[in-house]
Amino acid sequence: MIETISQLKEKLKIGPKILSHLSRLKIKTTFDLLFHFPIRYENRTKTTPISQAERGIPQLFSGQITNSIIKRRGKNQQAVLTLEDTSGYLDIRFYHCSQSYLDAMINAEWIHMWGEPRFLSNGIELIHPEIQLFNEKEQSPNTFLTAIYPSTEGLSQFQIRQLIAKALKKGAIECGFENLLPEAGHSSIWESITRIHCPSPDTEIESNRIRLALEELVAHRLNLINRRKNTRKLVAPNFDVHQQSLAKKFTKSLPFKLTNSQKKVIKEINLDLAKNFAMLRLLQGDVGSGKTIVAAISALNPIGNRFQVALMSPTEVLAEQHFSVFDNWFSPMGIKTVSLKGSLSTKQRNKTLKEISTGDANLIIGTHALFQKDVIYKNLGLIIIDEQHRFGVAQRLALREKGKYLTPHQLIMTATPIPRTLAMTRFADLDVSTITELPSGRSPINTIILNQDRDSELMNRLDNIFSEGGQVYWVCPLIEQSTELSYQAANTRLKIIENSLPHRRSALIHGKMDSLTKKNTMKAFTDGRFDILVATTVIEVGVNIVNANVIIIENPEKLGLAQLHQLRGRVGRGSKKSFCILLYGNEISSAGLERLKTLKHTLDGFKIAEADLSKRGPGEVLTGTRQAGIPDFRVVDLSKDYKLIDSSKAITEQLVSRTDSRIQKIIDRWIANPDKFLHV
Repeated sequence: MIETISQLKEKLKIGPKILSHLSRLKIKTTFDLLFHFPIRYENRTKTTPISQAERGIPQLFSGQITNSIIKRRGKNQQAVLTLEDTSGYLDIRFYHCSQSYLDAMINAEWIHMWGEPRFLSNGIELIHPEIQLFNEKEQSPNTFLTAIYPSTEGLSQFQIRQLIAKALKKGAIECGFENLLPEAGHSSIWESITRIHCPSPDTEIESNRIRLALEELVAHRLNLINRRKNTRKLVAPNFDVHQQSLAKKFTKSLPFKLTNSQKKVIKEINLDLAKNFAMLRLLQGDVGSGKTIVAAISALNPIGNRFQVALMSPTEVLAEQHFSVFDNWFSPMGIKTVSLKGSLSTKQRNKTLKEISTGDANLIIGTHALFQKDVIYKNLGLIIIDEQHRFGVAQRLALREKGKYLTPHQLIMTATPIPRTLAMTRFADLDVSTITELPSGRSPINTIILNQDRDSELMNRLDNIFSEGGQVYWVCPLIEQSTELSYQAANTRLKIIENSLPHRRSALIHGKMDSLTKKNTMKAFTDGRFDILVATTVIEVGVNIVNANVIIIENPEKLGLAQLHQLRGRVGRGSKKSFCILLYGNEISSAGLERLKTLKHTLDGFKIAEADLSKRGPGEVLTGTRQAGIPDFRVVDLSKDYKLIDSSKAITEQLVSRTDSRIQKIIDRWIANPDKFLHV
């Protein structure tokens, strides 16, 4: 059991102020302290004779204080001390210094001083150098590099080093760091921690970090496997795969044929729904791959067995669109679809709540309103979560607990393709279905990269698009102009468009509008009553308007590749020739421009996600991977540690096959509250 810092405060001699400073750095346990790794190192293993001091670089000097001049000004005092070695002397200037600190330096037998020398006309000077005092003469410098740590106001580097040194002195067993990896050839975890904090000049620090990253990946995989086992203990309604008359009727009514990939995924889902333990399946597919149809057919299985289905969307815009689409599909079949959202009137809400509680509502579509306390389902059998990364784990758990006697099955959908590295580390507890092909009839999207200086030229060319019956999205990163950010704002862009193209119909939509205004604006654009829709990224997911064939994105350099790919997917949904125009700003870097070219050269969302992972990290690829219940990696950096995935998988399988007693110890070492958000 790893002790907390507060439990160790007596042993480590930590006062309440230091505890408070450590808390700001999120250091609450000895584990946190020992994994508070250096951001860089300084080589203080050799002293520089004063006569050989160099300009422009910090150096280590050592010797004795031979003279002191102290000037007092009110409560403050300044001091100039003289440090002398066998080759010469230099001055040390302190603009503020306590008397006790000065006395300690003057009375010390030997001093090490680290700082960058200033060369003056009358000699060499150090200002407020970092000092180490000794009670014996001729002390040699450290044999290891000096670590520089992330810090906070009130906590010095010296104090952090002292605390870590005390923790290291306690030893591996006392700090709970016995070696647990089964594979031969790995250095112990304690050796790696020690080498990272106190490396010799020739230590390969990265190899020791990799050793720790490997164990952390193993811990996460083991935890996810435990989650998977526990999920299968939850009793769920099982739906007969042979009783699918509604699904068959619906499929026959479609004006197009399902792709082979869609058929395969539907079969996987139906087999899960036939089991008496809760399904937890992730459905991923690229933008426009037809996930909504798969969700509809999956919903018909429970509905045909007299169970309810809840579909949760991240935004009201998307929820409205889902409601319109599903109601259009299902109402001819006698299936009642209702919409539950925060903007309903009291009368409408009460009516909808009654339909849900009595079971009159078969499919309930909404946002976070779906799991509020006053929402009581009669018999919830399936939960479909669209764009799962937009929801916190606690939110998904709250909806799952709306099942009365049985645990609802869960189908989690994402149009943000998940790179293999993330799938194997963050979603190993889910079964994964992937739609790998797009429906026929989709128009390929031509991606063009332009400088913002050409926006007026671009607007003039839009007239041809409108003359051919097309529509345009114009996406801006901000709603209103900012004095701090040089991004184009949506309301400013709307005015420019209205002035440049007064004969065209334009509208604005953003997240701060009330629900009714957003709904009416989207419907008007869908019906073709507007030529241009100026928007923020509120249209990023789910919006499906076949007639819209051009999307212009301002300041694309400020967005992740995966998000840009999502936005691009709003067009190309019909037979018209489609374009995505990336209108970058003048401040873009060469690396940023190169990153945009990734979009220009591929429409494959999985390749784009991998590129985003390598350039921006996992938190940018999947917004929400740092939500409650999915802890951050302490050591692992997936953008460079992906090569460890296979090794961690092999070690995990070895431990699991033996039902090894080390499994829980490894999980407990790395993951706080591993059981807090199981099964979601």
